[in-house]
Amino acid sequence: MAVRFWAAGSPVAGTLTTLDLVAPTLNVNDIIIAQISSNDNDAAATPDSTWTSINELNNGTGLRSSLFWKRAVSASSGATFQFTGLAGTTVNFGILTAFRGCKTFGSPI
Repeated sequence: MAVRFWAAGSPVAGTLTTLDLVAPTLNVNDIIIAQISSNDNDAAATPDSTWTSINELNNGTGLRSSLFWKRAVSASSGATFQFTGLAGTTVNFGILTAFRGCKTFGSPI
């Protein structure tokens, strides 16, 4: 089966210290991608330990973007995932997207 985009959760934006991102409807082994952006280059988003960092970019003057992945389990569908460590004084943005048809073991990246 080919890898394909499946769904996206609702985006969350605001001057928040924590982003609560709700997953879309998922199947077990779907891959969830979290994309977090902040207008504060010092505010690093921190998920729980079940997420794996893909990449983090920081332009050094006011923008940080972080990508994480996680393999869906039965409790992931519609679950809320928290990303903490944001400054709460600048605009932060986050969204979860899901992909289906990925390999079911190891890193999908």
